[in-house]
Amino acid sequence: MEISKDVRVYMNLLRDDRRYLHAHAELSGQEHGTTAYIRTVLEQLPGIESAPLSSETGVLALVRGSRPGRTLAFRADIDALPMEEESGLPFASLTSGVCHSCGHDLHTAILLGLARYLSDHREDLPGNIWLIFQPAEETLCGARQMIAEGCLARDPKPEAVFGLHCDPLFPAGRVGLISGSANASCDKVRLIVKSAGGHGAKSHLCCDTVLTMAELITTLHAAATHDNNYMLPATLTFGRISGGQADNVIPKEVVAEGTFRTFYPESRRTIRESIRRAAEGMAKTMNGEIRAEFPGEGVPSTYNDPVLFEEVRALLEDALVPMALPSSGSEDFALYQEQLPGLQVRLGTNSETDPATKLSLHNPGIHFEEGAMLFALELYRRIIYGNTKQGGKR
Repeated sequence: MEISKDVRVYMNLLRDDRRYLHAHAELSGQEHGTTAYIRTVLEQLPGIESAPLSSETGVLALVRGSRPGRTLAFRADIDALPMEEESGLPFASLTSGVCHSCGHDLHTAILLGLARYLSDHREDLPGNIWLIFQPAEETLCGARQMIAEGCLARDPKPEAVFGLHCDPLFPAGRVGLISGSANASCDKVRLIVKSAGGHGAKSHLCCDTVLTMAELITTLHAAATHDNNYMLPATLTFGRISGGQADNVIPKEVVAEGTFRTFYPESRRTIRESIRRAAEGMAKTMNGEIRAEFPGEGVPSTYNDPVLFEEVRALLEDALVPMALPSSGSEDFALYQEQLPGLQVRLGTNSETDPATKLSLHNPGIHFEEGAMLFALELYRRIIYGNTKQGGKR
């Protein structure tokens, strides 16, 4: 995919924005400095209208076109992860225990680059463009916050929403794309096993909470597999188990926390019910108290609109990498897609010259090929202006 000359001129600005944001990473819901930086950039750009929000983090802005056309929304997530960076980059995070190892700094820089481009080419802009700088994607609650703020309901109302996510599985200059289900749903589950507790030598006098939790988790995996239609993929994993303070004491409480993911609404319902039923049955079997909770509202599977898929596939030309399978990761971009047609692409960010660009997302040592941002900006330009060589000229 050829990058137009008037897109290439933004490379230094894209790099500068990205490196500042990377060095000043902030956690979900705490993106105050990031929000201030975005606002400062947008305030300096003619033709960018900032829309008021009641929340302290996140930015919504509008660019009004001078010609008839579609009203579209473009979204970037702006938060970082609670991880200590190990990239060794000269612009590594200055905040201890927080880093951009998921590429949201690139996402934000790309959307700022689009704002700069639209400001410079607004005299030929068809339609209107909403820019959504969303907080708290990593906790899967930021999209719900922005939707509650009316980001998809204000006039002029958008007809479609677009987004992207960095993907080290693909080389820079290529874009992964799939129609239909693109990311799995995600729901949190918390299991709590309680009893009177007791001596480790006399487990017959109380419910052994540790053993009960171990049995319950094993049972849940079997129940979820059995109850769910095997033709509909689903996963159930537990990443945290806590309880107890001594090796010879049966604790009064053990807690396990995890997630379950699928691509189908019926599987979400089935697995949730399986967890409840297994918890009730295990409580009777082990003579203890068990509670299954589902914190938060979760997010559905992302769904790439087939019409938008065909549109973008044509624009990508030789940069397209057809994806045979969706990602088992989750994205709250799905909540926008529940409201209107949407499409999220996978932006290739690996480089043959830097092995660290091929590490997985959420790896503290990952690098991202910054040149990929130009391809993203070119794709966004084509979605808005059409497949032309220069600017918005048709």
